[in-house]
Amino acid sequence: MPYWLLPLLMLGLSGVTGCTGPAGSGADATGYVSRVEDPKAKALYQYSRFRLLSAEGADEQALAALQEAIELDPENEELRFELAEYYIELEQTKQAVRTVEDILIRNPDSVKAHLRLGNAYFGSRHPERAIPHFRKILELEPEREQVRLQLAIALARSGDAGQAIEELKELLNRSPDSQPGRLALARLYRETKLDALAIEQYQLLIQRHPT
Repeated sequence: MPYWLLPLLMLGLSGVTGCTGPAGSGADATGYVSRVEDPKAKALYQYSRFRLLSAEGADEQALAALQEAIELDPENEELRFELAEYYIELEQTKQAVRTVEDILIRNPDSVKAHLRLGNAYFGSRHPERAIPHFRKILELEPEREQVRLQLAIALARSGDAGQAIEELKELLNRSPDSQPGRLALARLYRETKLDALAIEQYQLLIQRHPT
């Protein structure tokens, strides 16, 4: 939810009166319907409280407000990403991971969620956990060059040099001028004692990127 909407929300809520139409209708004589009881409006209000409380350093109250916003608007994926980011700020990594996993339970094709988890595991001691997330992203968006490069590196770090080489070949097949991809392939050939192939890739690298 964009932060610029918060002042509009507050104006809207402050302008709502207690005057309504017939009991239970929520409308006044002009047909205006109060949105005070709208769960999404309440969620946005709680989100505004979260932003204010987090800016004041009231972490526990801010966290409670954001969790309340999610309960009120459970389909709002961005609120859950905001919660994951806040857990990271609070150095509560496990809760952040669980929050993103919850997003994937609700939306298995969320590229953003797979990318968050893939990057988190890629930078950890468990690169093998990043592999399925990177593979899913490439299944959905095969042109993502950086993700394919990260997948290859994660495979290599996990001991699967053969698959890493295949991914780098695919990357270069799609993007022949990829300097990071060709350099990674050359290094991987060198590390696996395929020196002739490594030299070939270094020569191609110099030809395509002479400066």
